Amino acid sequence: MRRLAFVALFLLPPGIFVATAADQSSAPIASIAKTLPAARNCDAHCNPDWMDAKLRLDQMQAVATAESYKQRPDKSLMRLIRMGGKDGVEALDYGLPSLAAQLDGDVRGVQFDVAYDPKGGAYKNPTGASMAMELLPDDYLQEMAKPGFKVIHVLDVDYRSSCLALADCLKQVAQWSAAHPI
Repeated sequence: MRRLAFVALFLLPPGIFVATAADQSSAPIASIAKTLPAARNCDAHCNPDWMDAKLRLDQMQAVATAESYKQRPDKSLMRLIRMGGKDGVEALDYGLPSLAAQLDGDVRGVQFDVAYDPKGGAYKNPTGASMAMELLPDDYLQEMAKPGFKVIHVLDVDYRSSCLALADCLKQVAQWSAAHPI
């Protein structure tokens, strides 16, 4: 089955949306936050007229996370992955906070790996869960049975997500944004 991967970058509150194909690893939010300079108070440079006239695209920066939806795999699945070598474990043994928690922590860019499932059910029974003899929750099975775009890190292996459908991920970002206007 063909996999489509998209990176969705949301710069909030400006509401700019950019999509491009990519595959990047993520760093924990805490380590990113430690490297950032302290925020300063808004001055004349925060004026929208000044920004429209003077700010160039190459001067913009935003804190972002890759695989923003990713949750840590189950322990039984991680044992199977360890049998394949250290590299596989290091690449998959992490999880990120909820989207709302990341946005509350000043993350302004989120990324989702998207797989198209036009009929529904294509990703309902991941091979990794079967091999690890992991019982999947009913809400996972119900969501994966529906048609639409699914948010999955590595098909059949790293399928745990804080939002299983792209529409749910976007809804969470939109709700957070509505609750935190400029």
